[in-house]
Amino acid sequence: MVKFSVSALKRLITVPLRMNRRQALTLIVLLAIFAGALYLRLSVTLGYELPLGRDGPYHFFHVEYLLEHWPVLHADVGATHQLFFHFAVAVHVILSPFGTSLTNSFNIVTALGSGLVVLTTFLMMRRLTKNIATALAASFFAAFIPASFRMMGELQKNAFGVTLAPLFVFFLWRGLESGKKLNLLVAGIALGVVGLTHELVFGTLVITYICYLAFLLAHRRRIPWCEIKAAVIIAVPVALICGAFYVGMLNTVGGMAGWGKAAVLMAQADSQQPLEGQPMATSIYRFYDEYIGQLLLVFASIGAGVAAYRRKATDLLLLTWGMSALIMAQDWIVGDYQWRFAIMLATPVVLLAAVGLV
Repeated sequence: MVKFSVSALKRLITVPLRMNRRQALTLIVLLAIFAGALYLRLSVTLGYELPLGRDGPYHFFHVEYLLEHWPVLHADVGATHQLFFHFAVAVHVILSPFGTSLTNSFNIVTALGSGLVVLTTFLMMRRLTKNIATALAASFFAAFIPASFRMMGELQKNAFGVTLAPLFVFFLWRGLESGKKLNLLVAGIALGVVGLTHELVFGTLVITYICYLAFLLAHRRRIPWCEIKAAVIIAVPVALICGAFYVGMLNTVGGMAGWGKAAVLMAQADSQQPLEGQPMATSIYRFYDEYIGQLLLVFASIGAGVAAYRRKATDLLLLTWGMSALIMAQDWIVGDYQWRFAIMLATPVVLLAAVGLV
């Protein structure tokens, strides 16, 4: 009786220890990926000019205006003040007492907003696949895929939106699996936050979920009521958050006088905020594109095949994400903005590549 009790006690002690070691190892690997991603991004943003510029003085104009007028969200100069700019202001307020300039604070914000995709991608893929190795692979790919550096260089708001997007999918899937409305409401809040960050990422997620419903209808041959009800619940906080924001700014952004003031102030900001650092060579992008990018396409193709063969709910979501992004990436928009739609394909490629690799 004593032996049984001792052995039972040992099992109670050793099993949690084994689980803790596994969790600790996972955490170490995840933090190592995040540290590497952040270091590489900081070395770019602090050591060089951003490779594609900062869209003129546009970002500095918004950050400086918020520093002077916060918490006023809608100015008469036509400023939209998306969430990324509030994030930049918060980081600058923390760093400025240490003598950090606005330019360097913005460089750090740019790197941090892009690098945090490592953590959010891990949370999402861990929930979707229930596989730690797949989640870590997706985090690694998300950290170093060429598109993330391209977005970080010019599309900081898009990059921050891509970082926040997995949180919506994470809570969405928790809600679908558990049936709890609270998770779906949180998913709606997360999607609303993405909408406050950038419309393109928000639109990509909405189109993906609509396509997912169509896939479920074709696959199950019945109406996916559970997923439709989830969409209705999610739509409530999204409408409240995004509706209040975008309706409130219609009178300012649409006004020609507002745009005129914005143009003048942005021109002034441009003269006051010269870019620091040295021009960046393209060799680092050529290296990533030739070696990492091509491998990702191979793994993503394998992952798409695996997902099509298994046809689980998770697989259907990843496939529809990839297909909807692929449709958006086509040349149906003529002009300089098309590549911004095409670059949204990077996220599902990363996720499918992780599935194909693991």
